[in-house]
Amino acid sequence: MPVRLIHSTIAQVSLDFRIWTGLLAYIVTALALLGFLYWYLSREQWRSPAQVAWCPPSTTRAYPVAFVLGVLLAALSALLFIAFPPPEHLSPQSLGIFDAFHLPGWPNYVMILLTVILAPVTEEIVFRGAGLAGLRRRLSPWVAGSIVTLLFVLAHVPSKIDDFHYPEALLIIAALGTALLWLRLKYRSLWPPIFLHALWNAAAVAAVLLH
Repeated sequence: MPVRLIHSTIAQVSLDFRIWTGLLAYIVTALALLGFLYWYLSREQWRSPAQVAWCPPSTTRAYPVAFVLGVLLAALSALLFIAFPPPEHLSPQSLGIFDAFHLPGWPNYVMILLTVILAPVTEEIVFRGAGLAGLRRRLSPWVAGSIVTLLFVLAHVPSKIDDFHYPEALLIIAALGTALLWLRLKYRSLWPPIFLHALWNAAAVAAVLLH
């Protein structure tokens, strides 16, 4: 089926239906994945700093450091937008990508909670947690981390190219993935990268709501 026909068919479906279908699909997929990992891995693997690392960081300084990294990433993102401004006719606002954040009532809060809480926790457990732990069995930490970061970038390719039409944003995703990996390896815990990831998503949501 031609891509143009698929897009025209999807466009005929109501926006509310598309949003709710996407939300439910994401919730079910994320919870199923987290449930499988929790069932498959032992409690020791979950808590071990060398495995999933669902444990406190080695020092509380990890959180201020994560905050500073978030500020630096925001500055880098601003410089990227200045150097490579996205075409106005293909902006996310004109394409209606962020319409889900303007739903009336509690659906709007559901979308925000998914973006700020569920998405960071799920992605960190999958990429910097179980994924990194699995690769580290055969590879050095930074080689395994490089593969995880590449997979993290590739996972965001469809949204940045198909939805946002702004492939330059993948540079920011790569920088974010590198910062998340560094926090995970430096402080031997998933909590600092989860904090930075949630902070990053929250800033993006705030920018959308204030636009």
